[in-house]
Amino acid sequence: MGAHDASWQRVREVLDRTVSLNPARRREVLEETCAGDPRLRGWVETLLDALPELEAAPEAAVPEPPPDRWLDQRLGPDRLRRLLGRGGQRPDSHDDDGS
Repeated sequence: MGAHDASWQRVREVLDRTVSLNPARRREVLEETCAGDPRLRGWVETLLDALPELEAAPEAAVPEPPPDRWLDQRLGPDRLRRLLGRGGQRPDSHDDDGS
């Protein structure tokens, strides 16, 4: 695990520990947990501040992805038969080498 990964793991640990606390208790825990690490505290506070907006967003506001124009098309020797899932930067698909 690199230093960057370890930093974000620590952010997640602190976030998980504080997210369900009332604001006063949250401040106390952040002071204890992030003592000497203002960067960590800043990251966690930024994420905590964003929670009300994220929780208030209706799920209907998330648009359905458009149909995948690559399905059942040849891509080199392969034919993309079906979508396996979406996530990350691009959809995953099942291919068929045509044999």
